[in-house]
Amino acid sequence: MASKRSRKQAKARHYKKHRRGLRRSSAPDYRDPYRPPKRACEVFCIRCGECYPSTQMKWDSNYTLWVCKNWPSCVGAGFGVDVHETTD
Repeated sequence: MASKRSRKQAKARHYKKHRRGLRRSSAPDYRDPYRPPKRACEVFCIRCGECYPSTQMKWDSNYTLWVCKNWPSCVGAGFGVDVHETTD
């Protein structure tokens, strides 16, 4: 039976390998729950206060996340987190 320490080490190695794999991917993951919606809509970034179409959100392959169109000057990231659909 593996000791607690070796299980922790194996878990850490698995996590590092998983993170490396994500960072190598330059293509956006469309299964990501924080991606912009498939149907274009107007969105509002709570960080920079700007409204724009959801089609202008950017994919940042270094951080593997969807970000505000003003990235990196704006730190808004994730649809439904910092970038929300506007309600008229």
